[in-house]
This record gives sequence, structure tokens and C-alpha cells, in this order.
Amino acid sequence: MECQRAVEQLCQLMVVSVSLSAGTVFCDPAADVPVSATADIISATHRYFTTSCVFLIHTEAHINFNQRPKVVRVLKDSKVAVVTISVVTLFGLQEGYHRRCSRPLYVLPFSGLKLLDGIRQLSRAVNLSHSIWLLLLDKNSSLEEFFTDINIPFDCEFLVAQPEDDHVVGLTEVYRVSPTLPLQTYRFGNWTPDAGLSHPSQSFLHRRNNLQRLNLHVAVNNDSLTIVTGADRGDVLKVGGLFGQMWRVAERYRNFTSHFSTPSLNLHGENLKDGKWNGVVGMLAARQADVSCSDLTMTTSRVDVVDFIEPIWTDRTYIFLKKVDDVAVGWTTFFKPYSWQLWLAFTAAATLLIVCLAAIYYVRSQFVGHTDFQMQRCGLSHAMFHITACFCCQGSEIVPRGVSCRTVHILACFMSVVMFTSYSGALVSTIASRKAILPFKTFQDFLNDGTYRLGVVANSSTISNMKESSETLLQKVYESLLPDIGNLPKRNNEGLRRACEDGRYAYMSPLYVLLTNAATCTLQTVPHAFISSTKAMAAVKGSPYRLVLKQTFRTIRRSGIFRRICSETLTGQPQEKETTFYSVDHNAVSPLLSILFIGMVASILILTVEINYSHSQRCL
Repeated sequence: MECQRAVEQLCQLMVVSVSLSAGTVFCDPAADVPVSATADIISATHRYFTTSCVFLIHTEAHINFNQRPKVVRVLKDSKVAVVTISVVTLFGLQEGYHRRCSRPLYVLPFSGLKLLDGIRQLSRAVNLSHSIWLLLLDKNSSLEEFFTDINIPFDCEFLVAQPEDDHVVGLTEVYRVSPTLPLQTYRFGNWTPDAGLSHPSQSFLHRRNNLQRLNLHVAVNNDSLTIVTGADRGDVLKVGGLFGQMWRVAERYRNFTSHFSTPSLNLHGENLKDGKWNGVVGMLAARQADVSCSDLTMTTSRVDVVDFIEPIWTDRTYIFLKKVDDVAVGWTTFFKPYSWQLWLAFTAAATLLIVCLAAIYYVRSQFVGHTDFQMQRCGLSHAMFHITACFCCQGSEIVPRGVSCRTVHILACFMSVVMFTSYSGALVSTIASRKAILPFKTFQDFLNDGTYRLGVVANSSTISNMKESSETLLQKVYESLLPDIGNLPKRNNEGLRRACEDGRYAYMSPLYVLLTNAATCTLQTVPHAFISSTKAMAAVKGSPYRLVLKQTFRTIRRSGIFRRICSETLTGQPQEKETTFYSVDHNAVSPLLSILFIGMVASILILTVEINYSHSQRCL
């Protein structure tokens, strides 16, 4: 096992020591806790938190490793990976080396002022939140006095075991909301020889749900989803928008206040050439703020310098173009109302009716006979014209008297009515409510076109996503930005204005920008040219408040509060728009007029041929 190998390596690299007796190292003699009880408390804590190994810390620097204390022996018999180390050795461990054991349990025995000084040094030099801590304290010690100069972080699981009456050992959680606030305690549970260790009824985050009016320094910048007011007048900053209102709800939920400040540059954050960051991310990286309630895009480069709290908004960054109202209707428009399968079915049905009508005429003329003008020269060509006339909703001078002939005519008329009405409605809808034809549909089409200039907000995460992307296509799109990299819009409303003024300007922005910024023209989205992105608030690396804020925002998102905030802040949220109808102009019906003109010319030519043919027959 990885953990077992880590313990063995620690044993080889460190000075490992054991105690002279269990009673003098793991608890004060006045506590009078048996060795078996001490081992059972440690083992029960180990099982509850599912830690993989246990470290017993002492203050002695040199003790023979071969002398194993009874507590270690009992834990080893329970198949608990355990090793004893000194406080000095714990300081000497390389950063992250001891974390090879998943959530290690560190046991701190009370052995006088030396261990107290060691714990005080640990709280200042080691991140206590990455591990579970168990302090075995004597009965007469006061928690407030013991932890006077010791800061236990808000997200740290630090337990203090103290013996009580009737062989009961009480376990108490201790922590501070901040180093300057009083020590907070919570009764974790009790240990008894018969029942063992009792567990708390509430989860860790439910036990740490109150920040005791803590004042957090919050970095914020003005953007579409986070609106800052009061900065230009020098007043106390206030935040609004989707992210701002969610932060206000979190303040009421967790009982804390905020002091807002803005960066010198109103930017989310860009990684500069010297490796430093500017904007909001730069304030968090430099620890000039505790958290940020701005809508920061989660990128791989930002993850290295800040801790994102909880994804709140997922969106796509699209390319927007100015919508062109002039849309040409092509020749294929008149075939679009029906699919090719339906056209083929109608053709087959009409052919069948023509053959049936011609066959009926022939059979009746041979076996039944006809009178007057009823069936004069009714061959296949005449049947074709009769059926075509029915499909064109035209009458016929021949009135069939036979039931069989009338049946064929009724079927043809019925089919023509159904086909004519459905086709007319679909054709009118296709011509009157039409969609504009996009010049390109994908990023590759945009690059192939080469006539459009691409714009995006300067120093935005969209540029970073394209620059850091592993996809060659997005890197080429980023390269297309380089010629205008110094002339990019500073704000989204400026980019939308450029797209409206220049028909060859393609502006790239998240979809929510159109919900919070009013464009001066109608813009259309290129549906297949987008980059997915996720927005979240962020905190400094290793912030003790990240978990409680994460749980808070997750609760808000699952409740109806998030929907209410969206309905209030995203006032331009797109709804189902009514279909826009256009008047049918001469361009729309030009194919029909062309067919009519071609038919007239063809009929005149055929008439001329027929006249010449008839005249030649008379001469013969």
C-alpha cells in the first residue's frame, strides 16, 4: 500500500522515538486514562475520519526506536499504520511529503510546556487544515487558556480529548473563525468503555455555518454579471447583478460582512510576461483580498494562483454578426415544403391514376362502348391531361358516366385538394418567415472566409482560453486576433457597437452579454462557432472559508432563490419571439415568373411547329 510505504520511508528518514511509558507521554498523570482507553480513542477517531495512517507527535529529540510504547503496540495490533515523530521532525518534512497518507491523523499528547510551544509553532508554520488533529489534554486544563495564542483555522478538524467523571472522555472541536476572534468550541462526542466513541449528529459544514460577523476583504470589478456602484463617486462600494446578489444572500446565510475594493485596472485578471497577475486575480494572488465575488472564468492558468469556490454560471462564448434583412429566395425554395420522399410518392400516385384512367377508358371502349362525345380518343396522353387538370384544380369538358371513371376522377381531385392546400401553406410560410443565411457557421469557415475581423474584450479569459487551448483550430483563431490585439474593445457594449456599425466585424462574447447589454441593432448568433466556459467566484489559495462558501452557493443554486435572482438581473433573458413576417417581393417570386415566361415561349414555339406540320400535311 502507498500509505504503508510512506510510513516505512518516514521511519527510515526521520528520528523516531517512543515514550518511556504510556502514562507520561500520551496524557498527564493526573488524567488517569488507561493505555487501552487512549489507544481505543485514537483508533475510533482514525476509523471515523477514515484516515490511512496515524502520527504520534512528541517533544523528545532522541529516544531509542526499539522501545515501543504500549499504545503503539495496541494500535499496531488493530492494523493501524502508526509512527511516532518529534515536533522538530514534523517541521523538517518537505511540503506535501506527509500528505502521501490520505488525511493523516496527528495525535498530540500533553506533556508540559514544551508540547504547548510545539503546538503554537505548528499553528504558525504548518497548514493544519489538511489533516485531522487529536490533542489528549488533562482534565484540569482550560481550553480557552491553552489555546490563547494558538490559531486553529476555521476549516480545520481539531479535536481535544479530556477525561471527565465516570470514566467518560469528552471530545471537543475547537477552531477560530479568524485569528482575532474568540475560540469556538463544539461538543463532538463522548467516549465510554462500554459504548466507545459517539459521533456528532450534524455534518462538518453544518457545525461550521456561522462566521460570527467576520469582515471579509472582497475584490470585485464591474462586469456584466457583477455590477459595482459607487466607485466613481468615492462612496462605499456596493455590488449587484447576478453574482453580486448571490454574494449578498451568502452574507445573510453565513453571518459575515464584506469590504469591497476594486483593482487599479478594471479587469478579471491577465497573466503578464513577468509571471505576475493584474486585476482581481492579481489581488487574490498577492493576498490583498480574501475572496472575490466577480464572475471569473475558470481557466487552467488561474487555477494555479487562486482557488475557485463553486461553478455558478455555465455559458458559451459565441460569435455575433449584424443580422442582414435582405435574404434571397433560391430556386430550391419551392421544393422545400415537401421532402423528396413525399414528392416521389405524389409522382408515383399521379402516374398510377393516369394508367388506371387510361386502362378504364380502353376497357370500356372495347367491351362497354361509348356514346356521343363521352370517350372520344381517350388514350394515355388524354388521361395524363385529365389527371394533371385535376391536380391543378381545373375542370374538364368530358363528363365520365361510368362509376369506375368517376372514382378515378374523385381520387385525383381529393389528392389535389390535400396537396394544394398543404403545399400552399408551407410555401407561404417558407417565403414569408425565412432565416438569414450566415456567411460562415464554424470557426473553420470563419478562417476560410477571411473577410471578417474578429473582436473580443481586451485581456479577457476568452483570449486566454484560445491561447492556451490544445486545439489547433482555436489557436489559429487566436492568431487571427493578433493584428488587432492593440485595438480590441475595452467593454462588451463597445464591442457590440462595433458589430452594429461594421457589417464585416464579428464580435465574440458570452451569450449572457446580450441579456445585460442592449445592442443598437439586431445581432445573429453563429450557432456552431462557440467556446464553452464556466464562471465562478474565487478565494486565495488555501482559504479556510472556501468550503463553507462552496456549500452556501450550492444551496442557493438548488433553491428558488437562484431563479429569482436570474429573473431580476437578467432582464433581457431571451423568450420565444413571435415569427417576423416579410412582404413577398418580386425577388421571392422571380422563379415562378421565370417558369411562366419559359412556358409561354415554349407554347408559342410548339404552336409554330404544329402549324407548320399541319400545313405540310395539307400540301401532301
